[in-house]
Amino acid sequence: MTFAPVDTDPTCVSVSLTVDTPVELLLILGVLAIPAVAIPLIARIARMNPTREEQRLGHRPAGVRLLRWGIAVTTVGILGFTGGVILGATTPELCDQTSGVVAVSAIALVLVGALMIGGGWAAAIRSSWVVLATVATLDVWIFYVNLLTGLFQDTSVQGVLLLAFAIHAICSTIAGRWSFTARDLGPIERAKAGEAGRSLAAVWVFLVSYAAVSVLRQESGILNTPAGSAVIGALTVGALAVTMGSGFTKYAEAIHAARPAADQAQTPDPRTDPAESADLAAPIEAARPGTSPAARPSARMRSAERPAAGGPRMARMSDHRPIFLMGGGWQLDARDLMYGPFLAAAGDNPTVACIVLDEGDGAQQFDRWATALTQTAPCTPDPVLIPIGGLLDVGALAGCDGLLVCGGLTPAYAAALSPVAPEIIDMLGSHVPYAGFSAGAAVAARRALVGGWRRRGVPVCPEDSGEDLDEITVTAGLGLVSVAVDVHAAQWGTLARLIAAVAGGLVTSGVAIDENTMLAVGPDGSVDVRGRGRVHRVRSGDSGVRVESFAAGAAPPDILTG
Repeated sequence: MTFAPVDTDPTCVSVSLTVDTPVELLLILGVLAIPAVAIPLIARIARMNPTREEQRLGHRPAGVRLLRWGIAVTTVGILGFTGGVILGATTPELCDQTSGVVAVSAIALVLVGALMIGGGWAAAIRSSWVVLATVATLDVWIFYVNLLTGLFQDTSVQGVLLLAFAIHAICSTIAGRWSFTARDLGPIERAKAGEAGRSLAAVWVFLVSYAAVSVLRQESGILNTPAGSAVIGALTVGALAVTMGSGFTKYAEAIHAARPAADQAQTPDPRTDPAESADLAAPIEAARPGTSPAARPSARMRSAERPAAGGPRMARMSDHRPIFLMGGGWQLDARDLMYGPFLAAAGDNPTVACIVLDEGDGAQQFDRWATALTQTAPCTPDPVLIPIGGLLDVGALAGCDGLLVCGGLTPAYAAALSPVAPEIIDMLGSHVPYAGFSAGAAVAARRALVGGWRRRGVPVCPEDSGEDLDEITVTAGLGLVSVAVDVHAAQWGTLARLIAAVAGGLVTSGVAIDENTMLAVGPDGSVDVRGRGRVHRVRSGDSGVRVESFAAGAAPPDILTG
């Protein structure tokens, strides 16, 4: 297959549809395969990862209309290009100025239509990353078309232009990934994460404007000169600089700003005791002077939890829903003590929905809990992964016999679960058992103690225990129990944090659970301690804070009474 201008009319193109070599056949198939593979792949990713806004509001009508217009424009462009190819292949001597312009215009229509499809699709499903994915796909497609032309017509396309589109495709893919990660953040964060993509789009407009003509025409324009090559080179370097420089910086700022203790948390004046203005119907966060919202806990403390290799409605204890609050820990000889009662309450060979915060390794972390569950008793763990900044889709829990909320970044778990706490409680009913491991135990409380290591600037526990929060932070939880829950008590020194929270009036009472230890609420409402460590009850009294510790076998009846 070759392209060549008609000598008497440089706007008219003669096309030979013969395939002479295997390489030529491979390139032609590649031109057809790129959209055939990319479009379904993008659609699948978008379908499997809908934005929170789309789930709440549905498709945007204006986007759907733009998508349909894009399909129509692309169809017209394909038909126009097909007509030009047929004319050039059959009767090139009849080709005139008008038909040449039509052929070139048809290529432009296909590109414009493709952008309209991508933009309309992105607007319809409220996902701006789709636009960048479309641009990256078009980059690859244009690269192939120019390469196909260049192999058989040496002067038609310069190598620097191919390099420009290759680099731009890579940069657009990276920017699209950033936009995808930030899809459920606030408008400011999404704008920051999309800065690189917008800058790359400006470069793309220029490159495509030239490439659309160079595919079909041979002309000695400025871009075929050393000066033109320098222009393309400068644009390419600019795309790299935007992606690797300010674009990444803005993306990092957006992601860091999107990891607070809870998306709806309020920050009171640090000079004011939060207890004086506490509103139980809304998330509450203690002041964190001099710090930005939380990003992620330290690697040292996270590795201890995960081994290397309006406010919620309060559930009534009279419901006698089985609840199992685990303080964390991976001691093998404590596995049956921790997971056995939970699986027994879930029934024979139960399906267990496992909520895991996906920080990039969600599938691998799910495997750890799935292994622990299946090695304890026959069951079917079902992963429910939530990306950082995402919100739980309660529908994913339908049909489960038990719910396990796993460990990880406690503030992010609270942000993902507390807004849908009433729906979770409705789904659990009075019979589906709830198990919380570490972070999952902490967010089970009505007012969840999600982190922090200082109280009004005074250290109360190791900084590594703070989950990258500075001041002790309390926010809305699920409301399954009325008292606050802290975890890794003996191992991380968090009992002192709970004492400080009670003494400061952030919560009225709570329990701190050691690792490899569990506080269980049976279907009859009984409460008992199980495992290898202790459960510590912290309550305020007339003369200060009172602390009691209970070992395995203890059954304090009022330990979960606020």
